Amino acid sequence: MTKRKSQRRFEQLNRIVDVIAPTLPTSTHVAVLLVCFRHARQGGAFQVSTRRIADAVNIKRRRAQYVLDELIELGVVAITEEHKGPIPRKHRITGEVANENTRPPI
Repeated sequence: MTKRKSQRRFEQLNRIVDVIAPTLPTSTHVAVLLVCFRHARQGGAFQVSTRRIADAVNIKRRRAQYVLDELIELGVVAITEEHKGPIPRKHRITGEVANENTRPPI
């Protein structure tokens, strides 16, 4: 990874931690988003299974799917391509803060 790419990735991480994370309803949402970021390529695109998210965050697979769905509903993550059989959906981190109007109750 070049120094420019490293700097850009560090800036993206700072945005997630400083701007987006405080708008999320729970720390589990933040943890799931950070796992997604870890798997993201340049531009925020990622494809990771709910099992891998669940293992990394130490939650059940169904809870990982629920939180990922909530991140989509909040506008923090977007679906770029639906799943095909056992292959997980492709997503993208939007870089936007959680939409107040769609924030689920805690």
